[in-house]
Amino acid sequence: MMPPLTRDGTQNVQERRSRVACQGPRSGAVGFLAAVVFSLTPAQAVERWDGPRLAATRDLLKTVEGKIAGRPWAKALAAELIAEADKWAARPINPPTTGGGWYHNYVCPKDAGFLEFREDSPRKHWCPRCKKFYEGDKLDASWVNRRHMDFAQAAQVCAVAFRVGGKPQHADWARRVLRWYADRYETFPVHGEWAGRGRVMGQSLDEAMWLIPMATAFDLVAKTVGDADQQAIIGKLILPAGKHIEGYSGGIHNIQCWHATARLMAGLVGSDVTMRDRAVADLRDNIDKGITQDGFWFEGSITYHSFTLMALTPALVVAKHNGIDLGRPDKLLAMYTVPAKLVLPSGVLPALNDGGGANLSSMAWLLETGCYLFDSEPLRRQLASIHAGRERTQASMSYKI
Repeated sequence: MMPPLTRDGTQNVQERRSRVACQGPRSGAVGFLAAVVFSLTPAQAVERWDGPRLAATRDLLKTVEGKIAGRPWAKALAAELIAEADKWAARPINPPTTGGGWYHNYVCPKDAGFLEFREDSPRKHWCPRCKKFYEGDKLDASWVNRRHMDFAQAAQVCAVAFRVGGKPQHADWARRVLRWYADRYETFPVHGEWAGRGRVMGQSLDEAMWLIPMATAFDLVAKTVGDADQQAIIGKLILPAGKHIEGYSGGIHNIQCWHATARLMAGLVGSDVTMRDRAVADLRDNIDKGITQDGFWFEGSITYHSFTLMALTPALVVAKHNGIDLGRPDKLLAMYTVPAKLVLPSGVLPALNDGGGANLSSMAWLLETGCYLFDSEPLRRQLASIHAGRERTQASMSYKI
């Protein structure tokens, strides 16, 4: 149902961009001209959404139940997920009331290495190399950005745990996070300077990466959400966020893939056919023009290839569950299989162009989901070789066939 949700604040820039081993957002900055920011009037009624139709379906959830009942590794993953959700559900819902800054500002002013994120230190930021704290408005704003993403990911964790374990407190905590943001979303000023502006987050790229787990969480708990909360969450959060992101979209780029995936999910949940169709068109365009014939993303680095695949994978799952054709299955399948062709004898993927190295096993959750999307024996063999040397991820519990 989702990639693994770790929160390692010490990762380097390339790891942060690819997010292959962890799920923090953002990539390098690309300028987009901002269009008019749209918003719904509070009185505008929206249709009820009962889900699940985005990251999961009822049939898929039954498959997950069967795996948990019959496979020890799936049972262990489910227990781990439920334990994490238990911790979040016991915590207050207290996100920052200001919008976040740019992730890449969270670096030491002396050595330019990433600072260590500490949840209890919004004004003092620790450098593990200098062994000292640093202060500053940009550091504070980056800390805020991280906290907003933490709450989005935690809402998703609790929503998935609810579907796996059935605890109503998990669904309720996710609902209350969604409602907290719904009641405040359009009061966050538009701000930022990189890759389009954000409201809650520091840029439109981050806003999209924040909206995807928020929409996923809502989809999974929607059946438990009353009509008034549904109206607020869809009409004051998901649709306005989708329309905000839509104002900064355009072109062939990894950022556009994140934008379009978020807009696709928002358009479906909000029954906005125009938003949905524009997102589908942008995804099809990026898939057709951005993936080269051998399956490698045109920006030419394994970092951006992985980062783009992380954007396209949830879009492909949503498309599968909603009968949407995103085109070029040949290119899409090749995008999952081409990294194995680049692996060096040491097992490491090369650090090409603007990006760092990685290893194929760190892409396990992407390949597990790829096996759900495509009937590919080469992809299954590739994944089997990874599983031989490491544990499975939550995506394996949800999607691997």
